[in-house]
Amino acid sequence: MRYLHARHRAGCLALRLGFGVRFARSLPRYAPTLPEEFKEEPTNCCGSGCDPCVWEVYHDHLKAYQVALARWEAAGAAAAVAAAAVAGQPSPREPGRFDVGDRARLCNFKTKRLLHMNGLAVDILGEQSSPGSGTMRWNVRPVGGHRVLALPADKLAFQQVGSET
Repeated sequence: MRYLHARHRAGCLALRLGFGVRFARSLPRYAPTLPEEFKEEPTNCCGSGCDPCVWEVYHDHLKAYQVALARWEAAGAAAAVAAAAVAGQPSPREPGRFDVGDRARLCNFKTKRLLHMNGLAVDILGEQSSPGSGTMRWNVRPVGGHRVLALPADKLAFQQVGSET
């Protein structure tokens, strides 16, 4: 009788068939990287609303990179998730409240020129308060990007590191 046995040990997924044959598939050792042509932000946008705009193409490649990075982080974070589960469930977050180092997704952009930014993963760098305005803004940097943006909390949705959604 054949059986299939899977076990996860030290980053290697091992499959054993009833015949004693063993197949192993190692998880990727290195984090994915952005293609060379997208490591720098575009500088050639003409601002006339081209379809597709160079920023849309750049953000599409950045999102694909972020999905690959999230998968890689999730594969390596299995032990950390198990340790966190043993320590207890994380406390629920207050909406619009982040800590430095958190990851969030951009959301709620409605204008045509910024619509393509929805779904982009960003790292939270810190809070920025505007004197007199009363609006709390967060300094964020797209994962894999260089530009620092200051956005209100309603444009950010908390995301667990290693999560694709």
